Amino acid sequence: MKKLTKSLLAIVACLSVSSLNAHAFGQPHDHGGESLAFVLPEWKTMHFDDATKAGQHLETVKKMGCEVKQGNHSDIRFRAPTWRDIHVADHASADQWKKWLKQTGFEARHEH
Repeated sequence: MKKLTKSLLAIVACLSVSSLNAHAFGQPHDHGGESLAFVLPEWKTMHFDDATKAGQHLETVKKMGCEVKQGNHSDIRFRAPTWRDIHVADHASADQWKKWLKQTGFEARHEH
């Protein structure tokens, strides 16, 4: 969980609110950078020992457009039942996001 949290913090640091878009995957985009598509059809529950880290995860998946439920203060439930996009500035950021998405349980695709 510690490794996953460090990855999450690095990803959030490189992500601006304007870089999150909810375009349908496969639709043409008029912007530079790279695109990742992700989906998580079934609910996933993650338990956090640290309430701050739980809050960071909650805010990240909300910004990504996921459906989110918070059980107790340390359990976060989330899903993305339909494909969604994240747009990032460069290949390195896309690789970080793809790694984090897969570690978190999402199916992810990286598009240029």
